[in-house]
Amino acid sequence: KNFFPDMQKAVGYFDKAARLNVLPAILRLGNMFVTGDGVSRDYHKALAYFQRAGKMGDERLERDVAELSVQLYVMLGEGAA
Repeated sequence: KNFFPDMQKAVGYFDKAARLNVLPAILRLGNMFVTGDGVSRDYHKALAYFQRAGKMGDERLERDVAELSVQLYVMLGEGAA
């Protein structure tokens, strides 16, 4: 069961926080677009959120985001990043 009973509201709150550059919100939105949780699944949007997060985070987060970006590019059939 999802932690957020009203996913539409949750998406709105995460979006507002992401606009304020709140890193956990940006990562959560990326995950939501990967899973389709509360939004239509969209790997391109997920990739954009993850890349944005990677530019904001620490070195380890940057590496993790880079790896995920490569995986999404491959899934999308666009080759390596």
